[in-house]
Amino acid sequence: MASLEDFDNYAERTAQGLTRVNSQLLEVLGKRISILRNASVSAQRDAVLAGYAEADELYLRVFKAIRAGLAESEAIFSAADQVAYETALKYYKDNALAGLPLKKRQALQNLIQSVAQTTRDMFLNLSNTRMIGFRSLGLDGVVQYVGFKEQYIRIVDQAVTSMAIGQEGFDPILRRSLLNMADSGIRIVDFESGYSRRLDSQLRQNILDGARDIWQANHDRVGRQFGADGVELSAHAGCAADHLPYQGKQYSHKEYAHLQDSLERQIGFWNCRHIAFPILLGISRPAHTESELSKLEQLSTNKLEFDGKEYTIYEATQLQRKLETAIRGAKDRAIVATAAGDDLTRRLEQGRINVLKNKYVDLSHRFELPVKAERMTVPGFRAVKVE
Repeated sequence: MASLEDFDNYAERTAQGLTRVNSQLLEVLGKRISILRNASVSAQRDAVLAGYAEADELYLRVFKAIRAGLAESEAIFSAADQVAYETALKYYKDNALAGLPLKKRQALQNLIQSVAQTTRDMFLNLSNTRMIGFRSLGLDGVVQYVGFKEQYIRIVDQAVTSMAIGQEGFDPILRRSLLNMADSGIRIVDFESGYSRRLDSQLRQNILDGARDIWQANHDRVGRQFGADGVELSAHAGCAADHLPYQGKQYSHKEYAHLQDSLERQIGFWNCRHIAFPILLGISRPAHTESELSKLEQLSTNKLEFDGKEYTIYEATQLQRKLETAIRGAKDRAIVATAAGDDLTRRLEQGRINVLKNKYVDLSHRFELPVKAERMTVPGFRAVKVE
């Protein structure tokens, strides 16, 4: 039976479609800059117009990738539905109940459709707005948010200006703009509030949240069916410090509601991997003994030294995620630099990637954590030797 970790992997693979479009954008823009930097004055106008047309074509690619990702996400939600159903049958068997009533099964299917529709609406509504763009850091250090085509055309025009003033070598201002674009990635942007998030990250999170909601709602519904009057929180090693005192414990519904209200980061939200299983207080045997919970606590609080600092397993996994993000970011920079002919930046970014990857491997071995190469993959990136 699939686990929440499996759905994490499903989400990662699905988001790769949008990551691929992001890489294509950087490569196409970089090549356009290279063409402009080497174009004659007579060919410059045609190169600029071609760049403008590219912006439109790439914008369409984004929406095609969104729709493909949504189709895959609905398949993932259906898989979560099947897991929820199988889990429900186990509950009924363990509690000597007749089986999952048809109306309850229909309620679960309605939930799946609702979760899928919410995700679909969120992304498809973007096609009717200006909410796809980039985060840009101005020369004054102020963060700006610029629309997709507007930013693309702005950089093409910047390359023309660089040629007009006879800039020798690679224009540092143009380089800064390209690297800003690589660091930003294609984003959902709320121009009024200033909130933004990369499209691939948003899709990945929506899938994880949706799968988790389906799992939890399934347990809640089954619990109501067999008269559960409380919940038991799942438990695992490497638990975050703010949830550690509560994992593996049983609570009445009232106690659990009070606990949720008291937590800054509630159970089941913000990347929390705990599930609240329905139980009958005083009857349901805890899934873990006190001795087992004590061992899990020890594993969660034990610290090891790495790179001059001490980390728990949970803190080490968070550092893993940061290193993965940094590696992907350096690869994005390398892609646009290679395409634009900026050899200096390309070598610098490859050196950065090498250092970060070595640190990631050392960290993973030190804490006996799995090395997840797929989390560092960026379509279109090719490594080079650093001399």
